[in-house]
Amino acid sequence: MKLILTTLILLCNVISLYAQVGNVGINTTVPGSKLTVNGSFAAAYGSITSNTYSIGENDFYLSWSGTAAGTMTLPNSTTGLTRTGRTYYIKNISSTNTLTIDADGTELIDNTQTVSIMPGESALIVKTDVNTASGSTYELVLLSKSDGSYIYAVSSSAAEVQNQGVLTTANFDSIDFSTNGGGDFNLTTDTWTCPKSGYYKIEFLETGFHTTTNVAAHRLMSILKNGTSISDQYYTMVILSIAASQRASGYNSVVANLQQGDAIKGSLVMCFGCGAASMTSSVRRMVITRL
Repeated sequence: MKLILTTLILLCNVISLYAQVGNVGINTTVPGSKLTVNGSFAAAYGSITSNTYSIGENDFYLSWSGTAAGTMTLPNSTTGLTRTGRTYYIKNISSTNTLTIDADGTELIDNTQTVSIMPGESALIVKTDVNTASGSTYELVLLSKSDGSYIYAVSSSAAEVQNQGVLTTANFDSIDFSTNGGGDFNLTTDTWTCPKSGYYKIEFLETGFHTTTNVAAHRLMSILKNGTSISDQYYTMVILSIAASQRASGYNSVVANLQQGDAIKGSLVMCFGCGAASMTSSVRRMVITRL
């Protein structure tokens, strides 16, 4: 018994644990809060590689590096201990995959079921005092965004004559601007390859004309992701008899959640059966911005 008491006394002296007016302090004799730590602080660190994971009672900081798009599910609020105020730090260290934080069942994180964390981003989530099977049982306190300073712009002012009904890949011959030094756009294949997963705004513009008078020709502009259209836009060139070179412009834009390696192209076609047999594409531009 004497040995046990001696050990406890020595332990308390080592960690300098104090109590004062209902407060507890470590390495301080005057704790001003319920718990005051005058020194470093450590909590559980978890390295997760599985694509699905249920957050547990002993989790605190979770570092995720799945091999595909993954999901972490928060603890059920109606079972186990009352977790009000509990915090979870979650970081997506994958270079290509999106991690989804999912509230259990019909529970909500603020007013939504899930929160998406892109590669390089992290989230701080806190348990609320709602302990039911629905409602806002968790709150998203902070979502740190990855570097969004990415803009890529390409263009071409080389005139190209195109016949009606012929599908053509938009041709670009100049990289006008790039925040990362270029290399993501292939001017030979007219393809932009997504360098990092995330949300991007893609803007596509063309100016065209045709020389046949008193006709209206419709032009379809498409933004393709991996060969499939994700946005279509039309514009019309109306040419009167008084001028055979009036210009018309079309603009197409879309916000897309892209994965690293996705290929983006612009596609153009003039309507089949138009009054004009051909048209001239005089200017083409594409601007890609990471949000």
